[in-house]
Amino acid sequence: ALLLCDEATSALDPLIERSVVEVLNAASANVTTVLVAHKLQTVVDADLILVMSDGLLVEQGTHTSLLCQANSTYSRMWAEQASGFGGAARAGGEDLDYCKLALDDQPYVPWSAADPEDAI
Repeated sequence: ALLLCDEATSALDPLIERSVVEVLNAASANVTTVLVAHKLQTVVDADLILVMSDGLLVEQGTHTSLLCQANSTYSRMWAEQASGFGGAARAGGEDLDYCKLALDDQPYVPWSAADPEDAI
């Protein structure tokens, strides 16, 4: 089965968005799920995040691994969105101790559009 959601939370306030994300997480437990999102909070729990720019795959990884990459596109977007909501935003890789500990617990899942056999 495949669950495809295109901007499922784009028009929701943060409280309702959180509820929808919880429902999506539960519904996608044993299902291949593709979430298209500009609100990064929506994909924090994803097993694999693909970051696209101008139609190209520019980064991939978990939320933690992408956030901990210094100057990554994902970490810059996360900081911009967090600061827009009054959150304390850090540029990627600034808290190296946190990143080292967090990344030690994260499996790396390679994915390449060029090699469908490796695709999830």
